[in-house]
Amino acid sequence: MAHNAVRLDSVFVTTAGEWKLGALDFVGPVNEPPPSTRQTAGFVDANTTDPYMPTDNRLVDSWGLGCLIWEIFNPSSTLKDRAQLIESSYSKRIPKALVNDYRRLIAQSATKGGVKRFTVSQFLQSTRNSEKQGFLANDYVDTLLFLEEIELKDSMEKSTFLKNLATQITSFPDDVCRHKILPHLVNGLRYGSAGVDALLPVLRLIPLLSDNDFQTYVLPCLLKLFSSPERATRVRLLEHLPDFVQHLQTKCIETQIFGPVSAGFTDTHPVVREATVRAMIHLAPRLSTKLLNENLIKHIITLQVGDNL
Repeated sequence: MAHNAVRLDSVFVTTAGEWKLGALDFVGPVNEPPPSTRQTAGFVDANTTDPYMPTDNRLVDSWGLGCLIWEIFNPSSTLKDRAQLIESSYSKRIPKALVNDYRRLIAQSATKGGVKRFTVSQFLQSTRNSEKQGFLANDYVDTLLFLEEIELKDSMEKSTFLKNLATQITSFPDDVCRHKILPHLVNGLRYGSAGVDALLPVLRLIPLLSDNDFQTYVLPCLLKLFSSPERATRVRLLEHLPDFVQHLQTKCIETQIFGPVSAGFTDTHPVVREATVRAMIHLAPRLSTKLLNENLIKHIITLQVGDNL
């Protein structure tokens, strides 16, 4: 199927930064001319030449994608004539890494003879070619594509990806991090598909969140991790407690966090016990007098007695 109306007016952008194509009423078979409703619907000015339509009426979506790229990098101009697509005053604004592939989208011929117009698939393949430093061959695009397929990846691939993501994520757009990347990571932590490696990039995103978003989307996942049977998960969480303790409400600390964390005082593994003691430096100032004088002191005394035996 061909979309037949790829252009800026057909694109809708979600809060997650995803681009969606509308104007689906112009969709038709690939090998047939675009529907005449493009004119009657007022989508194109009936009294002018349609710059979004190639003269040969072939690979219409490829040509339209070229027009869309032109519009993106020439936001203050209006595309009224096909000649504008190749004018240097406009094309010079398109990034150098993209311009050659852009020119293949608006090549005059879709058949044999001359420079052949790219299909959309060929365009994507070329721009994703890392050896040729394609425009879309970068960490940002790689990350978004990996997240879409993360459930199909093996544990080693996920671990490597998430460790790299923790260092890359601060360079990505804030809205994409909040609304696109974070939900994938939180789901991975909640259902165990991402493992503990997803925790660090989640914590890196917390400064971008409002208190309400933190309470709604991240906190339920963290509360579950505090009670995790896996020591490595609990230790990692406690080590990064300073990164998010200021977002925790006092009542939540007293009723939902202190209990599971204090269980670490009696853990048989010394690393867990040490992480628990260190965590109390950040939790103790938020505890009630009763929890401090009765529960916490009791745990510390028991721990000291055990260490002296």
